[in-house]
Amino acid sequence: MTTNLTFDRNSVNHLLSQVTRIKAANDRITKLKKENFNIFSLLRKDHDEVYLHSAFIKDLLNPRGTHEMGSVFASLFFEVIQIQFPVSDQTSVEAEKILPQCRADIYLQSGQRECIIENKIYAADQENQLGRNRDYLHARDPEGSVLIYLTLDGRESTDVSEAGAPTDQTPWYHQISYREHLLRWLLRCQEKAVDHPPLRETLKQYIFLVKKLTGKLTNDEMIEELNAAIRNNFVVADLVSKQIATVRVKAVADFFEDLSAALTEKLGNMWTMNVYGHGNADMASKKWTSLAMAHRAWPPEVKVEVQGQSTSVADQTVYGIIGNRNQISRNILEDRLAEVPFFKQNRSTNEWWVCKDNLFNFGNPEEMTKLFDPALRARLISNVVEKVVNLCNDSQQPLSSLSS
Repeated sequence: MTTNLTFDRNSVNHLLSQVTRIKAANDRITKLKKENFNIFSLLRKDHDEVYLHSAFIKDLLNPRGTHEMGSVFASLFFEVIQIQFPVSDQTSVEAEKILPQCRADIYLQSGQRECIIENKIYAADQENQLGRNRDYLHARDPEGSVLIYLTLDGRESTDVSEAGAPTDQTPWYHQISYREHLLRWLLRCQEKAVDHPPLRETLKQYIFLVKKLTGKLTNDEMIEELNAAIRNNFVVADLVSKQIATVRVKAVADFFEDLSAALTEKLGNMWTMNVYGHGNADMASKKWTSLAMAHRAWPPEVKVEVQGQSTSVADQTVYGIIGNRNQISRNILEDRLAEVPFFKQNRSTNEWWVCKDNLFNFGNPEEMTKLFDPALRARLISNVVEKVVNLCNDSQQPLSSLSS
């Protein structure tokens, strides 16, 4: 039996106009509350894992942090995420801790007990990253060590990162999220800081940033209005929701077609350009697909790449220099690039990336919206071309010497 669900164009327009009105009202409230001002966003990129998020979280967890609250915040953290870990005023906390087998984004030690927090905003997992963390911890304290995987939404680690991990069903790392666990912890910290205005307001600003990153900058009234609009126009809402993915993929695919053409024209015939494993259209949604550029004088294992982390349609897209360290020494690459500004500012410890930086993030609806405005889209392509071409030009001569 087939059910025909019919609706007219006016129904779609009515729902979209309702949603637009609700969002506009919420934006006005945000503006009136002065929530658009955020000191963290002014000083750093919102998604800066190392110098913003890991640094700030590390200081809150540190009993000797600048907050001068002792171990209160650290104790609250493990209470909120429901993980047993001893915390005292003697607990040591470091960010970007270099360990024998790995680098810890945030590292805690209490006596013989150790904890590593792997912090991910938009960056991709490195090869066997959590596996290396686990091997280090379990070699020292197999029963009491704690490995935490912190992401915006609490997602699982990718297969790449879990390579070499145990195959039994025993959980070997803890998944927590900014959206739920970190936000709940920060609100608890804010309660404890109620009598300390500078600290309280700083926490308030960081909480706002976390809400922005996790899509929670909405009030309860707005959510209820949206839910009501969806309930009252459910067939239309269902149709719209199913088409969103198609619209996103098509917009990003078209963007990469034009970006590829613009880069090819700008770089000239001494450069080759390929999309690894797929055509340009697949740059939108295929995992780890790269738009790769190489000078004809370079060895084949070295490229400038634009790559989704893991897909360009839903996540951060980065650019930088790739070098297969199995075929060419990482030290040699870094030595050649030592005076290249991009390398000095964006050096990477990733297995493949020698240096990289964020380029754009179509997982952010505001960034995706640029693709539907001809002027903003053209400006984005121009900005991306300028950045990538500058990197190609700056690294052309240093890396050409690898073939000599």
